[in-house]
Amino acid sequence: MFYINDDIFFNYNDVASDILNSFINYPLAQQRIRYQNQKIINFDYHYFELMSLMRIQRMMIPENFNSNYFSEKIYNLIEKYYDKFNSYSIDIKIVCSEVITNKKVFPKINSLIKLEEIKNLSYSDKSYQVDIYRERFISNNHFTFIGERDEIINSSMVYSYENKFNDVFLIDNEKKVVRSSKGSVFFIYRNKVVTPLNNFRDLNTSIIERLFEKLNKNTEYEFSQESVSLFDVLKANEIFIFDLVGGIYSVKSYKKRKFEVSETQKIHPLIINSVLDL
Repeated sequence: MFYINDDIFFNYNDVASDILNSFINYPLAQQRIRYQNQKIINFDYHYFELMSLMRIQRMMIPENFNSNYFSEKIYNLIEKYYDKFNSYSIDIKIVCSEVITNKKVFPKINSLIKLEEIKNLSYSDKSYQVDIYRERFISNNHFTFIGERDEIINSSMVYSYENKFNDVFLIDNEKKVVRSSKGSVFFIYRNKVVTPLNNFRDLNTSIIERLFEKLNKNTEYEFSQESVSLFDVLKANEIFIFDLVGGIYSVKSYKKRKFEVSETQKIHPLIINSVLDL
């Protein structure tokens, strides 16, 4: 079950072809949100992020597109068709309904809201090997990244599977670490936890900003967003990946470098509990 605009559908075959084509062919603004413990995590920040992306894409924002418009639809889907005690990944996607022309600069938009059942946020310290994805660089520019993000992430995931890695680091045109194919990367340097600082807005951006704001007030660790070079990767004591859908994964090896997990084992409950409290 999913929403297209204001209607609930059970099958994509029932959706008009022009609407489906709009999600393939036209500019896209999207957010991925987690639902757990009977609430939408960090919803207000995701909402403002979505509106910001729509403005950047020069989309028309309908007057009824307030936060309640989206939250009510999500809770309505869960109440009618899902188990409210489970956890879900929620995708919200907004596209232009037709091609932009000089006569129609701001066409109407189409929206999609869909849910997928997922496990509760968890931590894994199983074997997790990563490499660098060098076939394509991410331009460290917000506008470029919006258009390239999914394409680069998908191709990097194929690379990791083909080469028997669990994950790969994505780097920008200055060879600084941006993220991994699966999520945000965190580097631990003794009591300092660093995630790459970038100029674009990623799907986890709003979560990370609020998470750091919260953790810096309540833990013995210092959390910050900083530029991370490939050399900085090798200097880290530990590395872990945060995926809003899958959870936290400890990186065990990169190149010939092996990493410990002891600090990550201490930190991960703080992160998971803080995320769920956002």
